[in-house]
Amino acid sequence: MDSIEHIPQPVKIVFDHVEYEYEKNDTQWTVSIKKSAAHLKHEDHLAVLKVPEAHFLPANYEVTEDKLIFNYAIQRPGYTAKEMQDLGTVEKLKAAVNVLSFSDLTQFPYTFFLHPENVYFDYNLIPAVAYRGIKEQMPPMEMNQEFLLRNVKCYLISLFSTEYRFEDLYAGNLETVTGNDFINHIKSAGSMEELALYIKPLYVQKAAEEEEKYQKVDKKKYKWSRQLALWFGGAVVVSLAALSYFVFIRSPFQNRLLEADSHFVQNNYTEVISTLNAIKPEDLPATQKYMMAYSVVHGQSFNEEQKQVILNNVSLKSDVNYLDYWVHIGQGNYEEAIDLAKKIGDYDLILYGIAQIREQIINNPELSGEEREQQLSQYENQYEEYNEERNAILEEETEAN
Repeated sequence: MDSIEHIPQPVKIVFDHVEYEYEKNDTQWTVSIKKSAAHLKHEDHLAVLKVPEAHFLPANYEVTEDKLIFNYAIQRPGYTAKEMQDLGTVEKLKAAVNVLSFSDLTQFPYTFFLHPENVYFDYNLIPAVAYRGIKEQMPPMEMNQEFLLRNVKCYLISLFSTEYRFEDLYAGNLETVTGNDFINHIKSAGSMEELALYIKPLYVQKAAEEEEKYQKVDKKKYKWSRQLALWFGGAVVVSLAALSYFVFIRSPFQNRLLEADSHFVQNNYTEVISTLNAIKPEDLPATQKYMMAYSVVHGQSFNEEQKQVILNNVSLKSDVNYLDYWVHIGQGNYEEAIDLAKKIGDYDLILYGIAQIREQIINNPELSGEEREQQLSQYENQYEEYNEERNAILEEETEAN
């Protein structure tokens, strides 16, 4: 079996009129596209591509003057596109079953395509997509079940028949392709569910036939073959027990992160806050922490000039305490936010936090009139104290200049 070359070998492919350049080695794939091919609303939106997802290779990115460059980590050994072509029928069917799990992804903000050079299979034949974009911002601009179904059909036919290339099939040859029963079934399927109903039983059938073939060897090879049959039979049992195509287990926590990503790229900032509101700031990954902070600032009653000044300081590179401050504000944890503001040494943030507590006290129906007066008095004194300190510092700075 050939291994991936250690020296990167550039490969250029064109999908839907966009050129992608791939460089691959044993530990990393790099994919670059022209910056002009994307229509990013904000470069920080690229951060959603770094969110861990079982169907995707781990990603980092770099933005240059004219290119978007993406680096994908290869964490487990696997097959090249050519090696996938050389696999046996049962192994290819197992890969096909696993590819069907991508149907879950159309609900999320990602877009991708299934050119053989863009899909990595580890030795367990678990697939992961390399390049992916953001709906309406990066190519391919849209992602729906019809688009995905065409991609899957083209990928499967090109996997099982060297006569057909993915790009030619996708460009129009899919409608005119002819072949054996397998190709005809794939071509005519009207949905991912229909593909699954055909491919899953076929895989189980072929795997069972393969197992039976191993069981019929002569006694001299019995011991070794029995081990093989047991191993292979176990794989079939696992497939039957699953009773569906390969599905990656995604935790509710990760689902919530992906949901927030989807809301964020659509500028639904209220939904971002609602989705992430129950997660402690220390448990939020850096990307979602930034998204939450950005969304919270958008939801505050600042005028546009004030809002823009604050947002200029909210980025993936911001001090984590600054981001945590706004996350706490969004979650109504004002005391924690004030503590962070003191740690940062920002009087404006301290005063804003105290103002939020005052507002909370005023609107708390569970407080008696006396309790409300006492608490308001306490925080009004704090506000005056910090405001005096702030003004004194500003005066000193003015005199120094």
